Amino acid sequence: MFFLHLDLVDVNDLPSHRKQYGFDNLDFAFTVYGLIGGGVCIARRDLPDYAIAAIRTGQFVPGEGQIWNGSFEVVEPANDGKAAP
Repeated sequence: MFFLHLDLVDVNDLPSHRKQYGFDNLDFAFTVYGLIGGGVCIARRDLPDYAIAAIRTGQFVPGEGQIWNGSFEVVEPANDGKAAP
């Protein structure tokens, strides 16, 4: 399992059921969203339509904890002008 947590530029853009957490959660199983081929592993998730300030991701084993994690801030605006300034 992988976690994909999105910190928004405006927390008010979060779906109501996510506002209490302060981020959006797009956790996923690699077997559903992933692809292995040519010596690489790639997972694809469609992102919601709101401005993202930061992305936190990593891999975990349910009930056992994280294997690895990483994060980065979005510093370049997207072509649609909705990314973080």
